[in-house]
Amino acid sequence: MWNKNYTGCLIILLLSLFMTPILFAEERTFYKFDTNVRDRISFSSDLKMYRSNLNTTTFANDIPNIGLSFSNWEKSFLGANLYAQVDVNKTKTVNNVSPKTTFRLTITHSGDATGTTFPGPGVHEYPSGQTVDISVATTPGVYFGGWSGDAVGSSEFIQIVMDSDKSIDARFTSMGHILNVNIVGEGGTTPGPFGNPHRYSSDVYVNIVTYQTNPLWRFEHWEGDYGENDPNSYILLQLLMDQDRDITAVFIPKPYYDLTLEIIGNGNVSLQEGFEDPIILTPGLYSYTYLEWTYIRCERIETTEGWKFLRWEGDFGDMSATYPRCAFSMDKHRYVRCIFTDKSQVPHVVGIKQSEASAAITKAWLTVGDITETCNDEYPSGYVVNQDPPAGTTVEIGSSVSLVLSTGPCPITVPHVIGMTTAEVETALTSVGLLLGSITEQCNDEVEAGRVISQNPIEGTILPPGSTVDIGVSSGPCPVLVPNIIWQFRIDAENMIANAGLEVGIVTEQCDDSIPANRVINQYPQAGLQVPPGTEVNFTVSIGPCLIKVPNIVQYSQTMAQNIIISAGLTVGDITEQCHPSIRKGIVISQSPLAGEKVPPNSSIDFVISSGPCSEGTQEGFAEGVEGEGILEGSVEGEGISEGSVEGFTEGVEGEGMLEGFVEGEGTSEGSVEGFAEGVEGEGILEGFVEGEGISEGSVEGFAEGVEGEGEGEKPPHSADPNGDWQINLSELLRVIQFFNSNGYHCALPNEMSEDGYIPGINGDKSCIPHSSDYNPQDWAIGLSELLRLIQFFNYGGYHACLDGEDGYCPGI
Repeated sequence: MWNKNYTGCLIILLLSLFMTPILFAEERTFYKFDTNVRDRISFSSDLKMYRSNLNTTTFANDIPNIGLSFSNWEKSFLGANLYAQVDVNKTKTVNNVSPKTTFRLTITHSGDATGTTFPGPGVHEYPSGQTVDISVATTPGVYFGGWSGDAVGSSEFIQIVMDSDKSIDARFTSMGHILNVNIVGEGGTTPGPFGNPHRYSSDVYVNIVTYQTNPLWRFEHWEGDYGENDPNSYILLQLLMDQDRDITAVFIPKPYYDLTLEIIGNGNVSLQEGFEDPIILTPGLYSYTYLEWTYIRCERIETTEGWKFLRWEGDFGDMSATYPRCAFSMDKHRYVRCIFTDKSQVPHVVGIKQSEASAAITKAWLTVGDITETCNDEYPSGYVVNQDPPAGTTVEIGSSVSLVLSTGPCPITVPHVIGMTTAEVETALTSVGLLLGSITEQCNDEVEAGRVISQNPIEGTILPPGSTVDIGVSSGPCPVLVPNIIWQFRIDAENMIANAGLEVGIVTEQCDDSIPANRVINQYPQAGLQVPPGTEVNFTVSIGPCLIKVPNIVQYSQTMAQNIIISAGLTVGDITEQCHPSIRKGIVISQSPLAGEKVPPNSSIDFVISSGPCSEGTQEGFAEGVEGEGILEGSVEGEGISEGSVEGFTEGVEGEGMLEGFVEGEGTSEGSVEGFAEGVEGEGILEGFVEGEGISEGSVEGFAEGVEGEGEGEKPPHSADPNGDWQINLSELLRVIQFFNSNGYHCALPNEMSEDGYIPGINGDKSCIPHSSDYNPQDWAIGLSELLRLIQFFNYGGYHACLDGEDGYCPGI
């Protein structure tokens, strides 16, 4: 071999005839001669001469070492193979060309702080194959940020194998955190307590791994700032150095556990602890104590003819109970049984192949007995159809089990199935072991639908079990074509249906704006379909144009009323004027026909509009049908309100009576709030009554019987009233207060959950209709006055649609 860690040349000499030729070996680099071992001669690069017999064959083998790389052989032998064979038939010189090889290691530093590496930054040259140790050191205020280039990670100590030119960079930063690693008990960690404190950049992940220093101790858990590592019992801990951390690795003495081994029956067990020599145990009970995690192997040994290993029982590990060996680590107290037996249970082999049955019988330490054959419809040929003894029988080991094998299904005669229904055919075929094959349908005017008209194969054919029989089934009389009766008069349509051999089915009537009366609008089945004779054809006959439901125009302006009438497909009829004490000028008082009636298209709608208040009688006697409000506010303490002070709200009045701020004297005299008669729809709100002289009899008299009416038009409920009950409850009011507190609202998108279609906050989608409370101005925000308006509806117990309201609504249910 070559010395000084350089490549050398080993030459093997085989000598047959004695002669004195000279074999030379030389090297381009000078090294001393090393050794000579029986027919194996190691050369240095000195020029040496060796004597060899004539016609000796010499084998040379290059052995590479660090620092040299074999190139080729020169002189008397040429080649680049590590092995050279030289025939010594004259004086020869062989050169082993092994030029010296080195590689460069470039170390750089980066980052905003100055740290230290060993070796330091620069270019270093090392022989090929050498392992270079590199470490880092930091000082207070300098933090290691990890390696990059041909080395990665954050370990403070790394090794590089110089098999090529390498370049690595060590990053140091001025910002980071300190890691202190501590150890409790006997054990070690990398990095460890030596070198505390370890300094790392804040973005570095550090791997801390434990190792054993005493075989009687083991790692238990981590303590301290171990972060999200859960559970904390893994030997490898990965930490992000985003904070100062103190970590402690806790080692504890390994406990001892007892192994109890019981051998039952005639047989032995080989017990091996780790890599120690096994011991052989005979039947009996044994107990041993082992250090935690000691690896134990047990193997059954069958020693007596007629006795077989049956199974392991107890804490024998993860292997199969019937496997001849078991193995486990002593992580707890264990009780293991090894059971041998001279009995066996006959296995169940019916329904499996003969080869599988034989294997199962042999595996049960039994033998295969007599084998007979029979046809069988249940099992294929070669499968076991019967066995003796039956499965589960306990017999002595070595007993025989006889088998009966199937030769295949017994042959079957095809039955007669013509004239049967499909269900009857399937039953008939299944009962004899055949299957129903394909079913084809064909119309037949003689055989009723669903009955078989042909079969293949024919009756009497012999088939193997499971074969199929195809049948042809009558679909009934051949179908007829449904005629097209659309646009035909009813009588003509009925004749066309009858002439086609079909029946008139259900005839319905329906209005239609485009098809004249008594003509067919649609039909079922559709024209052109083929259907069985006698099939019913249903059709619909037009009764002329459809009637239109008259819309409500009362309480709308004249222009709006005209637009409503025209858009409904009707025409504006006579328009008359009439004075009205409460409905302002230009608003519709009544209509004819009434709303809800149905009339033909283009029918005229007459209506009466208000010309304003009547010139006489404006202070007493609101006429029947008047809708409005009577508001009495601010009556002050005094003698009271004389009888009849609010007299004359006659029958039919709909509205609200609001009594606010009444100051009451000594009491309210009898009848002071008299006359809210039966049938009144609305609410009277009495707020702030204070003791005073009292209100005389009849002061709020005259809300007559039968007061009821409608809200104005068909305006939808308020946006704050998503349940549409025309009332604002507390949760609905709080929802709008939420918009007020959020400085605005926006539309809810399809994927957003919203109780009313809106979301608090001014920023967002605004493609929907603004909230009803957002009207003055309409700016996607709820102002204080707009919020107070909704609070008014809440206090009144409800609201209704009205044209006079600032937002289209008025207080009161």
